[in-house]
Amino acid sequence: MKNTLTSLLLLFSVVAYGQSSDSTFHFSIKQAVDYSFEHQVDMMNAKLDVDISTSQVREITGMGLPQINASFDVKDFVEIPTSLIPAEFFGGAPGTYAAVKFGTRYNATAGVTASQLIFEPSYIVGVQAARAIKELSKKNLERTKLETAVAVTKAYYSLLVMRDRKKVVDANEVRLKKLLDDVKALYANGFVEKIDVDRLQVTYNNMVSEQDNFNRLLDLTLSNLKFQIGIPQKSNLELTDTLDTQAISNYLTPNDQADPGKRIEYSLLKSQERIQEYNLNIYKVQYLPSLIA
Repeated sequence: MKNTLTSLLLLFSVVAYGQSSDSTFHFSIKQAVDYSFEHQVDMMNAKLDVDISTSQVREITGMGLPQINASFDVKDFVEIPTSLIPAEFFGGAPGTYAAVKFGTRYNATAGVTASQLIFEPSYIVGVQAARAIKELSKKNLERTKLETAVAVTKAYYSLLVMRDRKKVVDANEVRLKKLLDDVKALYANGFVEKIDVDRLQVTYNNMVSEQDNFNRLLDLTLSNLKFQIGIPQKSNLELTDTLDTQAISNYLTPNDQADPGKRIEYSLLKSQERIQEYNLNIYKVQYLPSLIA
């Protein structure tokens, strides 16, 4: 039954992946960024780190709450242990032994213990350190979010630029092809020399080679954008935004307004410094007494 359920889950995953890989996405720059926040691998890992740190805070905090342990044990002695004792204890002949069984077949024991942490310096510091780690994971999520948005934006506009450049490259190829055909016609009628045709043929061949390289680079740029967004490589992607100088300038921050203290990297360093201080305090408070009831 378990193997059958596992097979069905795997089949469902494969079918779901096949459906998603053949789908078509229509994204503006904002839609692409928003989608990456939910499906990009780094973002998903950062969110998991926040959940893990939250659970760790709860786990450490729970150590300071009353601890109650209960136990119950039942034993079934199919064969009651037998002991040999001198038979003369029971009026028997000296030098002989009698087999005696002690105990009962069933034996049950139960117990309940309770404890309360009254004073533990390392526990207090540990809770503070766990909360600092949780704060650090949230800031790391914020940094990952910023980096993801920047990566998606760069990849999006890079693809738009590459597609505009492709129009120019294709137009140059068409122009050179027409010029080559015209020169060949002139050569056939004796108006130009053979070397002129050869030179133009070499130029056209170089243009075709450049066009092939550009097409491969364009495919690589598209694959990079899909990766940054977090969509399957086999899916189709349509960009709904166009190159807009004013829109691009909105992403830029004037140098005179930049404040290094507001950068997320600086905040992360401050959180890491605070965590190291807690680690140092843990070593210091280990020599203090603890009180447990």
